[in-house]
Amino acid sequence: MPIAVIDDSGSGGDSSHFVLAGFSAELRTWESFTYHWYNALNTQPKIEYFKMNEAQQLRGQFEGFDRSQSDAKVDTLIDIIVGHDLFENAVVIREDDYRQILQPVQHRSDDSPYFITFLAMVSAFTRMYHHIGVTDPVDFQLDRQDNLRANALRKFATFKRSNPTWQIGRIGFGDDKMLLPLQAADLVAWQTRRFYSSAEGTRRHYRRLHERKAPLRIRLTRRKLLESADAIGDNVPNLRVEFGDEATDRFLAKVGLPNRR
Repeated sequence: MPIAVIDDSGSGGDSSHFVLAGFSAELRTWESFTYHWYNALNTQPKIEYFKMNEAQQLRGQFEGFDRSQSDAKVDTLIDIIVGHDLFENAVVIREDDYRQILQPVQHRSDDSPYFITFLAMVSAFTRMYHHIGVTDPVDFQLDRQDNLRANALRKFATFKRSNPTWQIGRIGFGDDKMLLPLQAADLVAWQTRRFYSSAEGTRRHYRRLHERKAPLRIRLTRRKLLESADAIGDNVPNLRVEFGDEATDRFLAKVGLPNRR
């Protein structure tokens, strides 16, 4: 059964782009990956866990490292990623596009680019496995998101019910300090966001990640976001049927949509 591990980058609001990214593989591949990743963490100089921003800023687990030591550790971990049969995927959205187009027509509880990128990732991974002929459902493991988890679970359940023929399995949330594949997702999410947000050009580590296999990249463009915003507005009559006028009007007041009848 395929398992996709996914992490985000850019949620601090200090980046021009928000990214969800990660890898999928069969369980036996993740078992081998975890064994080699654990050994790499424990190779001198040892670290207890990996976070890309700590490696970049030489803090946390990388405090006391010099730049060459940090880069060497990242290179070793990238060797493990490219040495396993992993499928890489990422969804990228510009923060300004999200704030200008989609945020004004969403309920306050949905006020994050996380949700639209999350569902795009679920769609991308399940479609990919369907395309290559894998019939097992795809399970998803995400980094723990205490403030977003309940809403993400609801959206995942709704999306799964709406697409009953898709190969959508289960969802779980884990601690990236304990679930080692999530650390690889953190690495690729950070590198992808830096690629889109920075004017420095393509980083060496980003190139190395894709030496053997091209990733799947989905960019949620302004046009796609406008289509999503229009779809939310067009769904108002259905909301009235399902929830009634009073509840729908309260929803419209919170999101700023026109009072469509």
